[in-house]
Amino acid sequence: MKKLIKIQHKYLKDVGEFLLGISLKGKESRHRMRIVNVLNEQNQNVAEEEINLLKEYAKLDEDGELIRNADGSFDILDIKEFKKQQDDLYNEQFVINDTNLDESLQTVGKLVIDYDEELNNKDAFIHDYICQQYENHKSSDRNHLEE
Repeated sequence: MKKLIKIQHKYLKDVGEFLLGISLKGKESRHRMRIVNVLNEQNQNVAEEEINLLKEYAKLDEDGELIRNADGSFDILDIKEFKKQQDDLYNEQFVINDTNLDESLQTVGKLVIDYDEELNNKDAFIHDYICQQYENHKSSDRNHLEE
């Protein structure tokens, strides 16, 4: 069965940072880095999409670049619609389903689910989030097999 995991855009960076914080060697480290690199690449794509979104809703200079206010923020013309679009972007799911990453996804899933170190605050939340994503995929696999 093909491995996959879904991560909401708003958690891409946090998931990558959490995985980087796990002390690993050899195969486990290589597999972790393959997944982290994919997450980082997608996080960059989301950042670019957010800039494009800003350009749709904020004031631009004559060169089409965003104008910053004195406080460093952007002058957004329709803040309510911008926030709605931004929330939609952050809540979209990024699906890692590359066949070349099947073994890496399996390794990382096992590492995260079996992780037995004490966690606090954001790390505890992100660990739980990743575990839920793997569990959701497992239950979806079982349901698919039962059909």
